[in-house]
Amino acid sequence: MLFGLDKEIQTVILFTLTLFIFFFVPMTYQSIDKKKFFYLQKRELFSDKRVLFMCLSYAIIFGFRYDYLNDWFTYFAGFNSIKEGYIEWSIQREPGFFYLQYLLGALGFSGYSIFIVQGFLWIYGLCYLLKDNRKCLIFVLPFVFLGDSIGLILTRQFLAMSLIYIGYRMSLDDKNTKAWIFYLLSISVHFSAVLWFAVFILLKRVKSLNPFVIFPLFVFLSVLSSVFFGLLVQSSNSLTAMLSSAGITSKDYDTYVILQRQSEATVASSRQLLTLGLTRALYLIAYYECKRKGFLEDRFLNNFVILGILGIFTDLVMGYNIIFARFGAYLTSFYFLGYGILAYITLIDRRTHINALIRIGVILVLFYYLGSMYVGLFSPPSDPTINKYLIYQL
Repeated sequence: MLFGLDKEIQTVILFTLTLFIFFFVPMTYQSIDKKKFFYLQKRELFSDKRVLFMCLSYAIIFGFRYDYLNDWFTYFAGFNSIKEGYIEWSIQREPGFFYLQYLLGALGFSGYSIFIVQGFLWIYGLCYLLKDNRKCLIFVLPFVFLGDSIGLILTRQFLAMSLIYIGYRMSLDDKNTKAWIFYLLSISVHFSAVLWFAVFILLKRVKSLNPFVIFPLFVFLSVLSSVFFGLLVQSSNSLTAMLSSAGITSKDYDTYVILQRQSEATVASSRQLLTLGLTRALYLIAYYECKRKGFLEDRFLNNFVILGILGIFTDLVMGYNIIFARFGAYLTSFYFLGYGILAYITLIDRRTHINALIRIGVILVLFYYLGSMYVGLFSPPSDPTINKYLIYQL
Protein backbone atom coordinates (compact mmCIF):
# COMPACT_ATOMS: atom_id res chain seq x y z
CA MET A 1 0.00 0.00 0.00
CA LEU A 2 1.10 3.58 -0.62
CA PHE A 3 2.54 5.29 2.47
CA GLY A 4 1.24 2.49 4.68
CA LEU A 5 -2.41 3.49 4.13
CA ASP A 6 -5.15 0.88 4.04
CA LYS A 7 -6.78 0.18 0.70
CA GLU A 8 -9.99 2.14 1.38
CA ILE A 9 -8.25 5.37 2.42
CA GLN A 10 -5.69 4.99 -0.36
CA THR A 11 -8.51 4.69 -2.90
CA VAL A 12 -10.30 7.77 -1.55
CA ILE A 13 -7.08 9.80 -1.64
CA LEU A 14 -6.29 8.80 -5.23
CA PHE A 15 -9.81 9.54 -6.48
CA THR A 16 -9.73 12.89 -4.66
CA LEU A 17 -6.29 13.69 -6.10
CA THR A 18 -7.55 12.96 -9.62
CA LEU A 19 -10.58 15.18 -9.06
CA PHE A 20 -8.34 18.01 -7.82
CA ILE A 21 -6.14 17.68 -10.91
CA PHE A 22 -9.17 17.77 -13.21
CA PHE A 23 -10.45 20.95 -11.56
CA PHE A 24 -7.40 22.99 -10.63
CA VAL A 25 -5.28 22.38 -13.74
CA PRO A 26 -8.00 23.66 -16.14
CA MET A 27 -8.59 26.53 -13.69
CA THR A 28 -5.26 27.97 -14.81
CA TYR A 29 -6.78 28.60 -18.26
CA GLN A 30 -9.03 31.22 -16.69
CA SER A 31 -6.09 33.51 -15.81
CA ILE A 32 -4.43 33.48 -19.26
CA ASP A 33 -5.00 36.70 -21.20
CA LYS A 34 -7.17 36.43 -24.29
CA LYS A 35 -4.38 36.84 -26.83
CA LYS A 36 -2.15 34.13 -25.33
CA PHE A 37 -5.12 31.81 -24.85
CA PHE A 38 -6.14 32.30 -28.49
CA TYR A 39 -2.70 31.22 -29.71
CA LEU A 40 -2.59 28.35 -27.20
CA GLN A 41 -5.78 26.88 -28.63
CA LYS A 42 -4.51 27.30 -32.20
CA ARG A 43 -1.58 24.98 -31.51
CA GLU A 44 -1.85 21.20 -31.58
CA LEU A 45 -3.41 19.73 -28.46
CA PHE A 46 -0.33 17.61 -27.80
CA SER A 47 1.69 20.80 -27.30
CA ASP A 48 -0.53 21.82 -24.36
CA LYS A 49 1.33 20.78 -21.21
CA ARG A 50 -1.81 21.06 -19.11
CA VAL A 51 -3.63 18.51 -21.24
CA LEU A 52 -0.66 16.16 -21.25
CA PHE A 53 -0.33 16.44 -17.47
CA MET A 54 -3.99 15.56 -16.95
CA CYS A 55 -3.85 12.66 -19.40
CA LEU A 56 -0.68 11.26 -17.85
CA SER A 57 -1.95 11.70 -14.29
CA TYR A 58 -5.10 9.74 -15.03
CA ALA A 59 -3.19 7.12 -17.04
CA ILE A 60 -0.68 6.53 -14.23
CA ILE A 61 -3.11 6.56 -11.29
CA PHE A 62 -5.62 4.24 -12.92
CA GLY A 63 -3.41 2.50 -15.48
CA PHE A 64 -1.24 0.82 -12.85
CA ARG A 65 -4.26 -0.39 -10.82
CA TYR A 66 -4.08 -4.06 -9.88
CA ASP A 67 -7.00 -6.52 -9.80
CA TYR A 68 -9.57 -3.71 -9.95
CA LEU A 69 -13.26 -4.57 -10.32
CA ASN A 70 -14.71 -7.15 -12.69
CA ASP A 71 -12.77 -7.50 -15.92
CA TRP A 72 -9.26 -6.57 -14.89
CA PHE A 73 -7.82 -10.08 -14.91
CA THR A 74 -9.51 -10.88 -18.23
CA TYR A 75 -7.66 -8.03 -19.95
CA PHE A 76 -4.40 -8.65 -18.09
CA ALA A 77 -4.39 -12.38 -18.82
CA GLY A 78 -5.43 -11.77 -22.43
CA PHE A 79 -2.52 -9.38 -22.90
CA ASN A 80 -0.04 -11.91 -21.51
CA SER A 81 -1.46 -14.67 -23.71
CA ILE A 82 -0.97 -12.57 -26.82
CA LYS A 83 2.51 -11.58 -25.68
CA GLU A 84 3.36 -15.27 -25.30
CA GLY A 85 2.19 -16.00 -28.84
CA TYR A 86 -1.34 -17.29 -28.39
CA ILE A 87 -3.83 -16.12 -31.03
CA GLU A 88 -7.19 -15.28 -29.46
CA TRP A 89 -10.67 -14.87 -30.94
CA SER A 90 -10.32 -11.07 -30.81
CA ILE A 91 -8.02 -11.10 -33.83
CA GLN A 92 -11.03 -12.17 -35.91
CA ARG A 93 -13.68 -9.88 -34.43
CA GLU A 94 -11.64 -6.96 -33.08
CA PRO A 95 -8.21 -7.11 -34.72
CA GLY A 96 -7.32 -3.53 -33.74
CA PHE A 97 -7.36 -4.36 -30.04
CA PHE A 98 -5.41 -7.56 -30.68
CA TYR A 99 -2.64 -5.85 -32.65
CA LEU A 100 -2.41 -3.01 -30.13
CA GLN A 101 -1.72 -5.56 -27.41
CA TYR A 102 0.65 -7.46 -29.71
CA LEU A 103 2.63 -4.27 -30.45
CA LEU A 104 2.84 -3.26 -26.80
CA GLY A 105 3.99 -6.76 -25.88
CA ALA A 106 6.56 -6.82 -28.69
CA LEU A 107 7.97 -3.52 -27.37
CA GLY A 108 8.49 -5.18 -24.00
CA PHE A 109 5.64 -3.58 -22.07
CA SER A 110 3.64 -5.44 -19.45
CA GLY A 111 -0.10 -6.02 -19.18
CA TYR A 112 -0.51 -2.68 -17.41
CA SER A 113 0.26 -0.88 -20.67
CA ILE A 114 -3.18 -1.55 -22.15
CA PHE A 115 -4.84 0.18 -19.19
CA ILE A 116 -2.38 3.08 -19.41
CA VAL A 117 -3.05 3.58 -23.12
CA GLN A 118 -6.82 3.42 -22.60
CA GLY A 119 -6.69 5.86 -19.67
CA PHE A 120 -4.54 8.35 -21.55
CA LEU A 121 -6.70 8.23 -24.68
CA TRP A 122 -9.94 8.57 -22.71
CA ILE A 123 -8.93 11.90 -21.19
CA TYR A 124 -7.24 13.00 -24.40
CA GLY A 125 -10.39 12.23 -26.38
CA LEU A 126 -12.49 14.39 -24.05
CA CYS A 127 -9.97 17.22 -24.28
CA TYR A 128 -9.84 16.87 -28.06
CA LEU A 129 -13.60 17.35 -28.30
CA LEU A 130 -13.12 20.67 -26.47
CA LYS A 131 -9.77 21.65 -27.98
CA ASP A 132 -11.21 25.06 -28.98
CA ASN A 133 -13.07 25.47 -25.67
CA ARG A 134 -10.52 24.37 -23.08
CA LYS A 135 -11.83 26.65 -20.35
CA CYS A 136 -14.87 24.37 -20.15
CA LEU A 137 -12.63 21.51 -18.99
CA ILE A 138 -12.74 22.97 -15.47
CA PHE A 139 -16.19 21.36 -15.07
CA VAL A 140 -16.30 18.89 -17.95
CA LEU A 141 -13.54 16.61 -16.65
CA PRO A 142 -14.86 16.53 -13.04
CA PHE A 143 -18.42 15.83 -14.22
CA VAL A 144 -17.31 13.02 -16.55
CA PHE A 145 -14.98 11.60 -13.89
CA LEU A 146 -17.72 11.61 -11.25
CA GLY A 147 -20.43 10.21 -13.49
CA ASP A 148 -18.64 7.86 -15.88
CA SER A 149 -16.33 5.73 -13.73
CA ILE A 150 -17.71 2.71 -15.60
CA GLY A 151 -14.86 3.39 -18.02
CA LEU A 152 -12.52 1.79 -15.49
CA ILE A 153 -14.29 -1.51 -16.15
CA LEU A 154 -14.94 -1.34 -19.89
CA THR A 155 -11.37 -0.93 -21.04
CA ARG A 156 -11.87 -2.04 -24.63
CA GLN A 157 -15.16 -0.22 -25.18
CA PHE A 158 -13.93 3.07 -23.74
CA LEU A 159 -10.84 2.84 -25.91
CA ALA A 160 -13.18 2.56 -28.90
CA MET A 161 -15.25 5.46 -27.56
CA SER A 162 -12.14 7.64 -27.30
CA LEU A 163 -11.33 6.94 -30.94
CA ILE A 164 -14.90 7.70 -32.02
CA TYR A 165 -14.85 10.99 -30.09
CA ILE A 166 -11.62 12.05 -31.75
CA GLY A 167 -13.02 11.04 -35.13
CA TYR A 168 -16.27 12.88 -34.43
CA ARG A 169 -14.46 16.11 -33.64
CA MET A 170 -12.43 15.72 -36.82
CA SER A 171 -15.68 15.25 -38.69
CA LEU A 172 -17.05 18.47 -37.17
CA ASP A 173 -13.88 20.16 -38.43
CA ASP A 174 -14.58 18.71 -41.91
CA LYS A 175 -11.48 16.51 -41.72
CA ASN A 176 -13.53 13.63 -43.06
CA THR A 177 -10.72 11.36 -44.24
CA LYS A 178 -9.03 11.43 -40.83
CA ALA A 179 -12.42 11.03 -39.15
CA TRP A 180 -13.10 7.84 -41.10
CA ILE A 181 -9.72 6.45 -40.12
CA PHE A 182 -10.56 6.90 -36.44
CA TYR A 183 -14.08 5.50 -36.93
CA LEU A 184 -12.66 2.36 -38.55
CA LEU A 185 -10.02 2.06 -35.83
CA SER A 186 -12.75 2.23 -33.19
CA ILE A 187 -14.67 -0.60 -34.88
CA SER A 188 -11.50 -2.68 -34.98
CA VAL A 189 -11.14 -2.21 -31.21
CA HIS A 190 -14.76 -2.87 -30.20
CA PHE A 191 -17.38 -4.14 -32.64
CA SER A 192 -20.21 -2.21 -30.91
CA ALA A 193 -18.79 0.95 -32.51
CA VAL A 194 -20.10 -0.21 -35.90
CA LEU A 195 -23.54 1.14 -35.01
CA TRP A 196 -22.49 4.22 -33.09
CA PHE A 197 -20.12 5.70 -35.65
CA ALA A 198 -23.05 5.78 -38.09
CA VAL A 199 -25.17 7.52 -35.44
CA PHE A 200 -22.47 10.14 -34.89
CA ILE A 201 -22.26 10.83 -38.62
CA LEU A 202 -25.93 11.85 -38.47
CA LEU A 203 -25.65 13.72 -35.16
CA LYS A 204 -23.13 16.23 -36.48
CA ARG A 205 -25.96 17.84 -38.43
CA VAL A 206 -28.19 18.36 -35.37
CA LYS A 207 -28.28 22.04 -34.40
CA SER A 208 -31.44 22.31 -32.32
CA LEU A 209 -34.15 20.27 -30.60
CA ASN A 210 -37.73 21.45 -30.32
CA PRO A 211 -38.55 21.96 -26.61
CA PHE A 212 -42.25 21.27 -27.32
CA VAL A 213 -41.19 17.76 -28.32
CA ILE A 214 -38.33 17.22 -25.88
CA PHE A 215 -40.09 18.12 -22.61
CA PRO A 216 -43.27 16.04 -23.16
CA LEU A 217 -41.18 13.08 -24.35
CA PHE A 218 -38.91 13.42 -21.31
CA VAL A 219 -41.88 13.49 -18.92
CA PHE A 220 -43.51 10.50 -20.65
CA LEU A 221 -40.37 8.34 -20.58
CA SER A 222 -39.52 9.36 -17.01
CA VAL A 223 -42.99 8.42 -15.76
CA LEU A 224 -42.88 5.21 -17.77
CA SER A 225 -39.51 4.29 -16.31
CA SER A 226 -40.73 4.94 -12.76
CA VAL A 227 -44.07 3.14 -13.00
CA PHE A 228 -42.94 0.15 -15.05
CA PHE A 229 -39.36 -0.07 -13.78
CA GLY A 230 -39.55 -3.72 -12.72
CA LEU A 231 -41.27 -4.77 -15.94
CA LEU A 232 -38.66 -2.99 -18.06
CA VAL A 233 -35.85 -4.66 -16.15
CA GLN A 234 -37.40 -8.09 -16.61
CA SER A 235 -38.10 -7.60 -20.31
CA SER A 236 -34.62 -6.21 -21.00
CA ASN A 237 -33.05 -9.19 -19.22
CA SER A 238 -35.12 -11.55 -21.38
CA LEU A 239 -33.98 -9.74 -24.52
CA THR A 240 -30.37 -10.00 -23.38
CA ALA A 241 -30.78 -13.74 -22.89
CA MET A 242 -32.19 -14.04 -26.41
CA LEU A 243 -29.28 -12.11 -27.89
CA SER A 244 -26.89 -14.26 -25.88
CA SER A 245 -28.44 -17.52 -27.04
CA ALA A 246 -28.30 -16.26 -30.63
CA GLY A 247 -24.55 -15.74 -30.27
CA ILE A 248 -24.74 -11.96 -30.70
CA THR A 249 -23.14 -11.42 -27.30
CA SER A 250 -20.96 -13.61 -25.11
CA LYS A 251 -23.23 -16.20 -23.49
CA ASP A 252 -21.10 -16.90 -20.45
CA TYR A 253 -20.44 -13.25 -19.76
CA ASP A 254 -24.07 -12.18 -20.15
CA THR A 255 -25.38 -15.03 -18.01
CA TYR A 256 -22.97 -14.05 -15.25
CA VAL A 257 -23.99 -10.41 -15.49
CA ILE A 258 -27.70 -11.18 -15.41
CA LEU A 259 -27.47 -13.52 -12.45
CA GLN A 260 -24.76 -11.85 -10.38
CA ARG A 261 -24.51 -8.15 -11.18
CA GLN A 262 -27.78 -7.01 -12.72
CA SER A 263 -28.92 -5.65 -9.36
CA GLU A 264 -26.06 -3.15 -9.35
CA ALA A 265 -27.64 -1.24 -12.23
CA THR A 266 -31.35 -1.86 -11.72
CA VAL A 267 -32.14 -1.69 -8.01
CA ALA A 268 -33.34 1.87 -7.59
CA SER A 269 -35.47 3.45 -4.89
CA SER A 270 -38.17 6.03 -5.52
CA ARG A 271 -35.83 8.67 -4.11
CA GLN A 272 -33.10 7.73 -6.59
CA LEU A 273 -35.50 7.79 -9.52
CA LEU A 274 -36.81 11.19 -8.41
CA THR A 275 -33.27 12.55 -8.04
CA LEU A 276 -32.32 11.31 -11.50
CA GLY A 277 -35.46 12.89 -12.92
CA LEU A 278 -34.71 16.24 -11.32
CA THR A 279 -31.05 16.33 -12.41
CA ARG A 280 -32.05 15.47 -15.98
CA ALA A 281 -34.85 18.03 -15.97
CA LEU A 282 -32.42 20.73 -14.79
CA TYR A 283 -30.10 19.83 -17.67
CA LEU A 284 -32.91 20.48 -20.13
CA ILE A 285 -33.94 23.72 -18.43
CA ALA A 286 -30.34 25.00 -18.30
CA TYR A 287 -29.79 24.12 -21.96
CA TYR A 288 -32.86 25.94 -23.24
CA GLU A 289 -32.16 28.93 -20.99
CA CYS A 290 -28.59 29.21 -22.32
CA LYS A 291 -29.84 28.65 -25.86
CA ARG A 292 -32.56 31.32 -25.51
CA LYS A 293 -30.05 33.89 -24.27
CA GLY A 294 -27.54 33.16 -27.03
CA PHE A 295 -24.89 31.60 -24.78
CA LEU A 296 -24.54 28.49 -26.95
CA GLU A 297 -23.70 30.15 -30.24
CA ASP A 298 -20.52 28.08 -30.42
CA ARG A 299 -21.58 25.24 -32.69
CA PHE A 300 -19.36 22.68 -30.99
CA LEU A 301 -20.63 23.36 -27.48
CA ASN A 302 -24.22 23.48 -28.71
CA ASN A 303 -23.83 20.15 -30.48
CA PHE A 304 -22.21 18.44 -27.48
CA VAL A 305 -24.94 19.60 -25.10
CA ILE A 306 -27.58 18.36 -27.56
CA LEU A 307 -25.83 14.98 -27.60
CA GLY A 308 -26.17 15.05 -23.82
CA ILE A 309 -29.95 15.48 -24.18
CA LEU A 310 -30.04 12.51 -26.53
CA GLY A 311 -27.92 10.69 -23.96
CA ILE A 312 -30.67 11.25 -21.38
CA PHE A 313 -33.20 9.55 -23.65
CA THR A 314 -30.74 6.77 -24.45
CA ASP A 315 -30.37 6.07 -20.74
CA LEU A 316 -34.14 6.19 -20.18
CA VAL A 317 -34.59 3.59 -22.92
CA MET A 318 -31.50 1.41 -22.34
CA GLY A 319 -30.58 1.93 -18.70
CA TYR A 320 -32.57 -1.01 -17.28
CA ASN A 321 -30.05 -3.64 -18.24
CA ILE A 322 -26.37 -3.40 -17.39
CA ILE A 323 -25.32 -4.63 -20.84
CA PHE A 324 -27.59 -2.22 -22.71
CA ALA A 325 -26.52 0.61 -20.38
CA ARG A 326 -22.89 -0.08 -21.19
CA PHE A 327 -23.64 -0.18 -24.90
CA GLY A 328 -25.41 3.17 -24.60
CA ALA A 329 -22.38 4.77 -22.92
CA TYR A 330 -21.19 6.00 -26.34
CA LEU A 331 -23.91 8.63 -26.12
CA THR A 332 -24.81 8.85 -22.42
CA SER A 333 -21.27 10.01 -21.62
CA PHE A 334 -22.19 13.26 -23.37
CA TYR A 335 -24.75 13.89 -20.63
CA PHE A 336 -21.92 14.41 -18.15
CA LEU A 337 -19.78 16.26 -20.69
CA GLY A 338 -22.74 18.50 -21.49
CA TYR A 339 -23.39 19.14 -17.81
CA GLY A 340 -19.81 20.33 -17.52
CA ILE A 341 -20.33 22.76 -20.39
CA LEU A 342 -23.55 24.07 -18.84
CA ALA A 343 -21.82 24.40 -15.47
CA TYR A 344 -19.05 26.49 -17.02
CA ILE A 345 -21.53 28.79 -18.76
CA THR A 346 -23.85 29.22 -15.76
CA LEU A 347 -21.25 29.37 -12.99
CA ILE A 348 -18.33 31.19 -14.64
CA ASP A 349 -18.72 32.51 -18.17
CA ARG A 350 -22.26 34.00 -17.98
CA ARG A 351 -23.02 33.68 -14.29
CA THR A 352 -24.39 37.23 -13.97
CA HIS A 353 -26.89 36.60 -16.77
CA ILE A 354 -28.26 33.26 -15.58
CA ASN A 355 -31.17 32.78 -13.20
CA ALA A 356 -29.93 32.20 -9.65
CA LEU A 357 -32.11 29.11 -9.23
CA ILE A 358 -30.46 27.48 -12.23
CA ARG A 359 -27.00 28.27 -10.87
CA ILE A 360 -27.91 26.84 -7.46
CA GLY A 361 -29.39 23.77 -9.15
CA VAL A 362 -26.22 23.11 -11.15
CA ILE A 363 -24.11 23.43 -7.98
CA LEU A 364 -26.40 20.97 -6.18
CA VAL A 365 -26.12 18.51 -9.07
CA LEU A 366 -22.33 18.75 -8.92
CA PHE A 367 -22.38 18.04 -5.18
CA TYR A 368 -24.86 15.21 -5.73
CA TYR A 369 -22.43 13.43 -8.04
CA LEU A 370 -19.54 14.26 -5.73
CA GLY A 371 -21.40 12.76 -2.79
CA SER A 372 -22.37 9.71 -4.84
CA MET A 373 -18.72 9.06 -5.64
CA TYR A 374 -17.66 9.13 -1.99
CA VAL A 375 -20.64 7.04 -0.87
CA GLY A 376 -19.62 4.49 -3.47
CA LEU A 377 -15.99 4.55 -2.38
CA PHE A 378 -16.80 4.06 1.31
CA SER A 379 -19.52 1.45 0.82
CA PRO A 380 -18.53 -2.23 1.03
CA PRO A 381 -18.30 -4.14 -2.25
CA SER A 382 -21.54 -5.77 -3.36
CA ASP A 383 -19.56 -8.88 -4.26
CA PRO A 384 -16.85 -9.63 -1.64
CA THR A 385 -14.87 -11.62 -4.21
CA ILE A 386 -14.36 -8.52 -6.39
CA ASN A 387 -11.79 -5.91 -5.38
CA LYS A 388 -13.20 -2.36 -5.63
CA TYR A 389 -10.16 -0.57 -4.25
CA LEU A 390 -7.11 0.91 -5.97
CA ILE A 391 -4.12 -1.22 -5.07
CA TYR A 392 -0.82 -1.57 -6.86
CA GLN A 393 1.36 -4.62 -7.44
CA LEU A 394 4.03 -4.08 -10.08
